[in-house]
Amino acid sequence: MTSAVYVSMSKQMVLRKQMEAIAQNLANITTPAFKNERVTFKEHLMPGPDGDMVSYVAEDKVQRDMTPGSYSNTGNDLDIAISGPGWFVIEADEGEFYTRRGHLRLDEDRTLVASSGEPILSDDDSEITLEEGDGVISISKDGTVSAESGILGRIKVVTFENESILQKAASGRFTSTEEPTELKAEETRLQQGVLESSNVNPILEMTRMIDVLRSYQSTQKLSKTDHDLQRRALRGIAAVN
Repeated sequence: MTSAVYVSMSKQMVLRKQMEAIAQNLANITTPAFKNERVTFKEHLMPGPDGDMVSYVAEDKVQRDMTPGSYSNTGNDLDIAISGPGWFVIEADEGEFYTRRGHLRLDEDRTLVASSGEPILSDDDSEITLEEGDGVISISKDGTVSAESGILGRIKVVTFENESILQKAASGRFTSTEEPTELKAEETRLQQGVLESSNVNPILEMTRMIDVLRSYQSTQKLSKTDHDLQRRALRGIAAVN
């Protein structure tokens, strides 16, 4: 195959990655606190058949848009949104995870857990558990959780100097090699009965999908043209012989 075919194939591979990212974004339009993702690419130079350097396309990394989504009222006392910077801290067997998905619930032990089923931590790194007689739960703007039995704890909210290094895990959770910094009550606030929505713009994603499809079709045309040229060259050689 010629360099043109290899270049075309490299572009088709990265366009497929782009399409997968777009499809995932569209599939998570209604997922609370989902962050829009985009695959970035870089130039990769390699020597061609004639000794000249040929420019290929290679996948670089996944960029994640960390801007907050819109906020919607749910009326559910266990739905919490972070209005401003910050992440909830989840305690799991594998270590700590971080999330902005505030769709909380109570487990069988009446412990406040994330949608993934793992406890969210208070500012003293302990779990928040309701007493047996506690009914209505109240969560103030500073994250203080109260019920009939009194104050149960204050939800821990942390931030990172560089959020781009956060690694995506399952169920809206993230991990980080960087130590987080705990936010003070006045640095962010929580809203009870509210959920942060996905920050995916469906119209923009559909536009990107069309652009990727057209680019893919263009590379297919390039491959076909190169293939046709090779066939004509072979026929010419056969005719001469």
